[in-house]
Amino acid sequence: MKKQTQIFLYLSALLLTMHCLFVVTNYFSARQAAQQAVHDQGVQLRSQFELALEMAGSSMQQMATFVAQDETVQQLFLRGKEAVEAEGGGPGGMLAAVARQNLYDVIGERWLEVQKDYDARQLHFHLGPGSVSFLRVHKLSKFGDRMDDVRHTIVDANKFLLPTKGFETGRVYSGIRGVVPMFAAHPETDAQIHVGALEAGTSFALLLEKMEQLTGVHFGVMLTREHMVENMWPDFIRNHLEKNPPIGNFVLEESRYSEEIRHFTGNSLGLDLLQTAGTEVLPMNGQMYGVTSFPLRDYRGTVVPEREPVGMVLAWQDVTAIVDSYKRTTWNQVILAVCSFLLFELVLYYSMIYVTGRLEKTIQEQVGVIKEMAIRDQLTGLYNRHILADMFAQVQSQSNRSSVPFSMVMLDLDFFKKINDTHGHVKGDEVLAWLGQFITEQTRQNDIAFRFGGEEFMLLLAETRKREALHVCERIRRELARSSVAQLPVGCVTISVGLTACRLDEKDTFDSMSKRADAALYAAKDLGRNRVEVMG
Repeated sequence: MKKQTQIFLYLSALLLTMHCLFVVTNYFSARQAAQQAVHDQGVQLRSQFELALEMAGSSMQQMATFVAQDETVQQLFLRGKEAVEAEGGGPGGMLAAVARQNLYDVIGERWLEVQKDYDARQLHFHLGPGSVSFLRVHKLSKFGDRMDDVRHTIVDANKFLLPTKGFETGRVYSGIRGVVPMFAAHPETDAQIHVGALEAGTSFALLLEKMEQLTGVHFGVMLTREHMVENMWPDFIRNHLEKNPPIGNFVLEESRYSEEIRHFTGNSLGLDLLQTAGTEVLPMNGQMYGVTSFPLRDYRGTVVPEREPVGMVLAWQDVTAIVDSYKRTTWNQVILAVCSFLLFELVLYYSMIYVTGRLEKTIQEQVGVIKEMAIRDQLTGLYNRHILADMFAQVQSQSNRSSVPFSMVMLDLDFFKKINDTHGHVKGDEVLAWLGQFITEQTRQNDIAFRFGGEEFMLLLAETRKREALHVCERIRRELARSSVAQLPVGCVTISVGLTACRLDEKDTFDSMSKRADAALYAAKDLGRNRVEVMG
């Protein structure tokens, strides 16, 4: 197989691999983007639900406050409290029954109006301390029961004399409660007496219905079986379970779409989602839905965050458009990759002859560049000392042929350490780079400049006698002393120079000349710097 064919096949395989990686990478990227979009919707749904729950609690609290501020209601509730206490507590007796009926007669007239305006489901008067039912306006026949271990919103309102609100499960049903402590003026002393607490509540049904109307999203509220057993009366639990069979460890508390919930939780993925909060994409009736679950905390859970959630909330919406977009994107990328691969193959095939024809030339040029980089100092652009011996031999051979001596010059920056210490090493590097360019500009094309090491430089002045070389050195020294080097003040940067010329009759070597030039350089430094000294 020809080398050209091998290269073509190798490049084709590489292109195919790259295009496959492109498709796979973009597939996962598009899927991740779709999942993130669905997840973000789930996070937004949770925020919307929790905000709606908070607002519903505030609304119930406002309604309870509205009723509790009525002085007639306050006085009737106070009479009821006094009657119950006089008749031994609990449900009380005849006096308590009369007071209860009187209070109901006043409240009952407004109850329908309050229900309509506030979407309320219940209004409940509680005696303290703790929680003893005095009057359920929504269920007149039930009263006198103590609910200290269930109705913590009431217990806290009576204990701390502060309003409370939140979701809570009672003996009969779960709801969103707003509770305010109630006070009444003593008929004789006019002193304010704490009578008990007034609770207004609404159901999840009204809340979910409003949210579904606003967002188009379906919701379902699930309670754990343990929470229901702990709080509700057994007969209500039995009735509830007959209508809503358990789903794992959860019981559907409220949703208009129970069949959809059972569909989603009918497989392991949906059931796992019910156990742990998150968002998944699940199919139903040929459509794709983003199903989000998040924990439901009751009032006690908001007060004590370490408590376990009492249930889960499910929210789901149609995300078919997002999924279809992700699929279209994937197919478009596959088609793009195939077309791109074929185009590249075509270009590659017709370019092989041209490319292979220029390949060797390009390699040679690059090798030349690399060699040049190897012999150049990266900071100053001058030759480095690795090529010094070869360049010396070249200049010496030229002098031998022409019988014209050449000169060697050693240059060293004065007080360079002080520049580094004062202005920093970055500025020191700028000075060295500037000096490299300056030396190049001050010398001829056939002269050779080196960075000998550190702040020391060397010049090989081809076919240049000592007097001519001295003139060059003095010019370089003077021009440098009059220059602002790397934005430093004029005169801040100077050099000391050592000069020597070759001795044609004595067959000078690099070592012999460099020793003389170095000695001349040190003489220049000893004599005060910023000067040129000649030796030999």
